[in-house]
Amino acid sequence: MSQRPPMALMVGRLTEADRYKGYDVTIAAWPLVLERVPGAQLVVVGDGDDRARLEQSAQILPANAGARIRF
Repeated sequence: MSQRPPMALMVGRLTEADRYKGYDVTIAAWPLVLERVPGAQLVVVGDGDDRARLEQSAQILPANAGARIRF
């Protein structure tokens, strides 16, 4: 059996109206998660009018943490 890295999964609409769901908070906190769980991956599943902004937020995270986030 292969060993997979730890993963967090978020599924939902990525719309401006749904910002209360916390995608921003999770993305912003991902560098802290990686400090405690190196190699962890965040997978965000969904689409909407806020997706591009969230992807951009992930790309500008410090310590290349955005490379561990997949949309």
